[in-house]
Parts: sequence; structure tokens; C-alpha cells
Amino acid sequence: MQTLGLRSYVSLPLMSAEGLVGTAVCGDVTRSRTWTPADRVLARRLALQGAVVVDNARLRELEQAHLRQLEHRAFHDQLTGLPNRAALLGALGDALDPVTGDGGVALLLIDLDGFKRVNDTLGHHSGDVLLQQVAVRLRELLPAGATGARLGGDELAVALAGPAADLAADLARAVHARLGEPYVIEGRTVRTGASVGIARAPRDATDTTGLLRAADEAMYRAKRAGDGPRTAR
Repeated sequence: MQTLGLRSYVSLPLMSAEGLVGTAVCGDVTRSRTWTPADRVLARRLALQGAVVVDNARLRELEQAHLRQLEHRAFHDQLTGLPNRAALLGALGDALDPVTGDGGVALLLIDLDGFKRVNDTLGHHSGDVLLQQVAVRLRELLPAGATGARLGGDELAVALAGPAADLAADLARAVHARLGEPYVIEGRTVRTGASVGIARAPRDATDTTGLLRAADEAMYRAKRAGDGPRTAR
């Protein structure tokens, strides 16, 4: 209290719903004094109000953290941590918007070849581990301006906007090669592949639905060919 220069003071604990959070101090810097019952009542009221303020601040922090958690869950796949379909559609919508867009847009659709075999022979847990390892590899390949997402099951996608759209073909080849390398799951070597289809706006489509359709058709042509990515016709 010397730092505050108090000649006399009364202190009370700040008790929140979670217990002691601090101390409320009421003091007088002009003189020593005797604190009357009325002074003590006022001090207790101030301490109570201070505790309410602290509780409200904590509740706001908890509420904001909860909202951030809900938002993350709404736009991310819980297994892989990648953005989900809703996030990808949002990214494509923003990129295709003539007001907010930044130049070209490209979409890669990726389907894992042999994923069902892994699930059937090693079990769904191994399939989940495989998807998590695939997500790690995909993230490592993404350039700035790209959004990698899991659409569901064994289907992934990458949206590229602005200058990154020019990297679509190179990225597709890199994804095809990297995801085709062996995986180690619980001590066992697992091999799978990736069929990649590429579509670009405005060449192949001018809206999200059309771009998804064009990339999907290209991806199935890549799957039938089995020798690398294909672009939309």
C-alpha cells in the first residue's frame, strides 16, 4: 500500500463464481481514518460489483472461445483438420465473385485410388489414419492462395485463386506423385494412388457448380486413364 500512498485502507476479497480472483482496496491518501460500518458496506458493494465485472469478462471470453470453436467445427473436417466442403465452397464463391475475386480460379478434385481396399483389408481405423497422413502430405504441397479441403469419404479438393491458379497443373502432378508414395500404418506399408481432375474459370465454367462438375468429369477421366491428372475439356 506504500506504493499507492494510502494512509489508511480497507481491503476485501473479490469472490467470483469460481472462487477468489483478487482483492478490492478502498483507501484514503489524505489522512488516517477509522472506517465506519457505512464505509465497510460501501466497500463490500464495490467488491461485489468488481467480482461481477470479472465474472462477466470471463463469461464473455468463454462465449467467444466457444463461438470460435463452433465456427472451426462448422468449416473444418474433424478427422483430418482440413477445411470441409462448406469452407471450400465459400473460398470458391469468394474467388469467383467479380468484386472480391483476384484473377483466375482453378479447382483440383482428388479421389484416392485403393482407399476402399485399405478399409476392407485393414479396417476403418487404418483408413482414418491413411486419410490423416494424406492430409499432412496435401498441406505440405499447398502454395499460398490455395485452400485444401476434404469433401467427404476419400475425396479431396484444392481451390487456387489469383496467381496461385497458374500453378494448378504443376500442383496436380505433385499431388498425384506425392499421394501415390507408400504410407506406413501401424507398421504396415500401404500403397494407394490419387486421381486428379483440373478445371479452371472462366475457361471451363463461370460458377461454383459448373467448376465442380468440370473438375469431377476430369477426375473420372484421370481415374480411367490411370496415368496422371487430367484437365477439363
